[in-house]
Amino acid sequence: MNREVFIDELRKELSKLPEEEVEAAVEYYEEYFDEAGEDNEDNVIKALGNPKKVAGQIKSEYAVKLLDDDDIPVAKKGFAAAKWIIIGICSAPVSIPLIIVFLCIAIAAIAVFISCVAGIIACLIGAAAASIGCLVIGALATVVAPATACLFIGIGLMGLGVSAVLGYLVAKGTKEVVKASVRAVRKMLEKRKLRREGSADFGKWNYDKEVR
Repeated sequence: MNREVFIDELRKELSKLPEEEVEAAVEYYEEYFDEAGEDNEDNVIKALGNPKKVAGQIKSEYAVKLLDDDDIPVAKKGFAAAKWIIIGICSAPVSIPLIIVFLCIAIAAIAVFISCVAGIIACLIGAAAASIGCLVIGALATVVAPATACLFIGIGLMGLGVSAVLGYLVAKGTKEVVKASVRAVRKMLEKRKLRREGSADFGKWNYDKEVR
């Protein structure tokens, strides 16, 4: 493999990213090769490794950029970042069983979380509907049985109040869980980026040493 083949394969692996991200990545590695010089081209390729692996790291770094973008809603950028992390892992040269295991765990975790939230929301909607029913019954029974009417109205109001409070807590809790997940993913990707930069610096030191 030479420089041209490496860059072409890298560009192909990054084709799903926005064009400006692809060009920035290609320009970075073009400059990397330029700094090394033609005599050290093989050393650079050896230090960088497989273009698929490099592309996977770049996609993961793009996920970090999405997480840091305050203009994107937390939930939306969390799912977008997760998508690029999964794509990055799937494009890396690792064994298929590991990819399948990771995807199964990720999908299961997301499914469990969504199911729990959906179940709680369904319960709250049911409780709110029952509370409204109590209010209606209480209103209709006002003339016939005032005491019973007051009881049903009280139950209805209390049910609506509890449903509203629990609904707020669920919404806030869901938002905090998503934020915590985003922070955890950002931390993981930043560590990966540091390892990548360290590996690149080591490769550069390697061919600089050979030049001397």
